[in-house]
Formats: sequence, structure tokens, C-alpha cells
Amino acid sequence: MEFEPYSLVPFSGNRLWAERRAAIRERTQRAMRPPRKSDSGEPTKVGGMNAAQTGFDLFSDRSIVAMRVNGELTDLAATVTSDDTVEPVTIDSPDGLNILRHSAAHVLAQAVQSINPEAKLGIGPPVTDGFYYDFDV
Repeated sequence: MEFEPYSLVPFSGNRLWAERRAAIRERTQRAMRPPRKSDSGEPTKVGGMNAAQTGFDLFSDRSIVAMRVNGELTDLAATVTSDDTVEPVTIDSPDGLNILRHSAAHVLAQAVQSINPEAKLGIGPPVTDGFYYDFDV
């Protein structure tokens, strides 16, 4: 069974991440780009766009790992329209920290299975002080 890192955490050199970014870039080059929105933590009306954009287009701050669109948590690849209210989610926020911990659990599972392909995965949830993963080796 193949695992990939959780989509919200970019890993340099990761083929899947590079492919996803290229697809997003290609899709958004066709649309008229609005000016970059503020990376503050305040909800922002997207407005001023002629076409849908993604969170990658709206936020330049690398500490932003997700966004809330109309109150719902989404990844930065989600598209937003001029009618949406968007709020950035930073890595140091409670939601951002859970995203980081969830991603770390996926990376650990992938690393263990690359070292020991026979390893069976249990559960690996984020917890208050980090995360854990159960394996049967």
C-alpha cells in the first residue's frame, strides 16, 4: 500500500507535490489574477476576481497551511470565488498544529513502510502533545 504525505504540507523534491503545484499553476494562469490579499488572520472577502482562484494564489505567507472558506476548513488547493469569505489558517493556530501533526503521522507511516514493507499500519491520530502511530511489525 502506497502512502503520500498529507496534501497540506509541502515537501521539497516530492514528485506528487510538484505535480499538484504544476496543475494548479496551469489552471490559474488562464484566469485573471487579482492582487494578493492580506496574509493577516482576518477573514477576507475575495472580491475583484473574474474567475475562481485557489488559496495558493491568495496567500503568500508560507506559514499559512490551510484556509477557512465560508467557515469550513479546506486545503489551499481548494478554489474560491468572489462570493466566498476566506480566512487563513496558520501553522501555529490550533487547526494548523493539528494539520502539521496529521501530516507528520503520514510521513512516519510512509518512512516505516519504506524501511519495512511488511509493517502493518494501525492508527496514527494527532493528540494533545503531538501524534503517535501504531504498527505491527
